[in-house]
Amino acid sequence: MECYDNYVSQLESLSEQLAEMNSGLSVDLLSDEVTEQYFDKVDFASSMLLSFYEKHLKNRLVLNSIQGLLYSRQLDDYDGVRLCLLIDVFRCYVELGHTTRLNSPEGVALLVVLVKFLVPDYTMTYQDLKSVPSEVVNIDGIVPYLEACSHDIKVPLGECVVSNILQNISPRNERRYRIILYRFCSAVAEVDGIITEVEEDCIKTLLRLDDDDPDNDIVVD
Repeated sequence: MECYDNYVSQLESLSEQLAEMNSGLSVDLLSDEVTEQYFDKVDFASSMLLSFYEKHLKNRLVLNSIQGLLYSRQLDDYDGVRLCLLIDVFRCYVELGHTTRLNSPEGVALLVVLVKFLVPDYTMTYQDLKSVPSEVVNIDGIVPYLEACSHDIKVPLGECVVSNILQNISPRNERRYRIILYRFCSAVAEVDGIITEVEEDCIKTLLRLDDDDPDNDIVVD
């Protein structure tokens, strides 16, 4: 579909910019709200998401299962699987009611995820937030394309795409995946010290605490 083609084209454009990385321009993303403790939480949860993707999602069974969800053609690589995960992260922001703008602590958390998945050769530490290369910052230009794909994919808004895929493949991994998303969402939700009703509803949905089936509930510490 067109939204996927546009997403791929934008990725290619961003990759060309990142390959050069020589503008010498940088952006300061540090603020009073972006504490080292907050950064460590989102960095750890993002690393868990990446590890889960590498270990449990980059396989033929998952790849075959996403055929037809968004694309009219067969896929031979795992860009589509990665896209499904990033759509879930974007949907979490929608459900939490949080902004994705980089001048916010929530936006910094999203950038951490995008960097891990789309700029694997760039390691971003808390100290690095003081001077992030503009080419890396520009990767947030992919967000509108994630939004477009989120609307076009054949999984209802408000649901996790990867969870939908894993339910019939590996229920155990599906639960693991939701726990990791929960940890990321909790870090983002707690950044201002207040858990709103909207945020609480999002977290309950991730842990399946919002339905009448106690067997699918996930209890976390």
